[in-house]
Amino acid sequence: VENSLPGSRYSSILRLDNSSFQSNKAKAILTKPNANGNGGGIFATGSQTTIMGSDLIIEDCSCDGNGGGSSVSNGANVKFYSSAFVRNAALSGNGGALFVTSPADIKDHNSSDRSSVHVEGSTFGNFLESQEDNQQSSVNATIGESDASKATQSIEVPRISALKGGAIYVDESTATVIQSSFNSIGSENEGGAMYMSGTKGSATIEEVSIYNCQAEKSSGGAAYITNFFDAEFTNTNVEFCKAKDGGAFSVESATLFITGTNLT
Repeated sequence: VENSLPGSRYSSILRLDNSSFQSNKAKAILTKPNANGNGGGIFATGSQTTIMGSDLIIEDCSCDGNGGGSSVSNGANVKFYSSAFVRNAALSGNGGALFVTSPADIKDHNSSDRSSVHVEGSTFGNFLESQEDNQQSSVNATIGESDASKATQSIEVPRISALKGGAIYVDESTATVIQSSFNSIGSENEGGAMYMSGTKGSATIEEVSIYNCQAEKSSGGAAYITNFFDAEFTNTNVEFCKAKDGGAFSVESATLFITGTNLT
């Protein structure tokens, strides 16, 4: 979905409900300009592009570039509710499930070219979770308790899904993640579950469970935050995450606020 024409009076709006994207792939074509292979399931770009998705399953999608499940760029606004991102991968890029980026020259936090993503009541992992399981994970995150069912299970080896940001990669953009879960996801480098960067970027993470995520060769098993990015984690449960540095969080020249969060 694209609408990036300067001064355009028209908007591109797409609503998706109760839909599945399975085994799709975005392939880079070296002989064609701008065919970078981004967004295996959904590609959204342009400041007047809006996508609203509810009860979606984005499963086994991949890309040669960035955003195995979805790529959001150039001011696009994408919202996911009660959706599942399952085994998606950026084969040679960043953001196994979601890649969100804005132009490097945006002037401020209110720029219309600043991309944004809102995720609520959703899951990121290697298997489909029921809505009841996800609600229980969110409740455990809120009260700072471990999920008893997980405690009795053997810990799964995290699946490496991207170079950086195993689930979500955010650059110079806005991300909101509420009442959602990340389970057994990994990155080869920084940000096992999430990678956040950019002076104009910010993220709000509330009532989220991040379980068994890994930055295999680098830092930030749950999240890596850098380059003056502002991130706030509230009532979040982080369990069994690992990395070479910063098993839960790794912060480099950035701001991280943590409130009511359990680190195990």
